[in-house]
Amino acid sequence: MSEKINIGALIRNKLDENQRSISWLGQKVHREKSALAKMLKKYSIDTKLLFNISHALQFDFFYCYSKNLIFPGMKYPYCFNHAESEHQKTACETQTEIDIGALIREKLTENQRSVSWLAQKTGSNRGSLGRLLKKDSTDTNLLFDISTILRFDFFLCYSESLRNIN
Repeated sequence: MSEKINIGALIRNKLDENQRSISWLGQKVHREKSALAKMLKKYSIDTKLLFNISHALQFDFFYCYSKNLIFPGMKYPYCFNHAESEHQKTACETQTEIDIGALIREKLTENQRSVSWLAQKTGSNRGSLGRLLKKDSTDTNLLFDISTILRFDFFLCYSESLRNIN
């Protein structure tokens, strides 16, 4: 699999570039400065929080993941595959809040794969992965792995939603 992204470092760099503080960002995303500072030391972040940070900083951090996922045979949401009919839009374009668990379950069904199969491929426990797929957000590194395994760029769904609100 491709090299993982240090999203915390990317966010800190964007804050510096925009001459913004962690306190400022904390106010924008409704997080305490200390909790946010701790999160920004990590290589991975929750997708819902990253969406809010991307919106606050007016920067699509999801694209950083997408550009690392491009490989032959990758499937893209409708909006990035212009050969498909306009009537085949996915949940990526029809909502600003992404239910990533539902989208992953949809792709598993489409590929005739089970949660057990995905758990094995990601090295996760089936029960914890099953609970995760009932949530509307997930960890970016896990989503990167799932995107690679299912050969579908889920990060582009977030990018599209950001474009819909900006």
